[in-house]
Amino acid sequence: MDKIIKTFKGFDKNLCCRGMQYEIGKSYEEPNAEVCNKGFHACERPLDVFKNAKITSVSLSMSDHGCLTSNICLEGAGWACCYGGYCLGHGYLGAKKFDGSSKGVVSLMRIMDTVGVEKWEDLKDKFIRVATKNWGDTIKIIGNIIKDKWFDYESFFKEEENG
Repeated sequence: MDKIIKTFKGFDKNLCCRGMQYEIGKSYEEPNAEVCNKGFHACERPLDVFKNAKITSVSLSMSDHGCLTSNICLEGAGWACCYGGYCLGHGYLGAKKFDGSSKGVVSLMRIMDTVGVEKWEDLKDKFIRVATKNWGDTIKIIGNIIKDKWFDYESFFKEEENG
């Protein structure tokens, strides 16, 4: 008999995740499951998706093909990565025209507010919480180390687009 593993699954208020509709009390199988590539994403301990991290560096740069981006480099227990990379504006050294959006500026301000600093450069050496969508995924959201205050680039820009 196959081993049964009980896990916790995250989904939206309609019991939907990544286009899959779930029903309470129903079991699901993926005959061609492949770890971290194909199958149902879940975790044995729900808090595994939350981790503590230290901000090791921050950058605001237009060196990425003339796209203004922000990056926050993080270090946790045995892992490190950068959060950000969204295009906040366009321009390059010597350009005659620069453009950006207020939502790009607001995203930077929301990050500072979430972490609890008034200056971008003060983000360095602060501790935060991070959450991923699934085990092994990139960082989805960042949060204040103490307060229940979170920021999610993807959701922020979707909300801004939708009005």
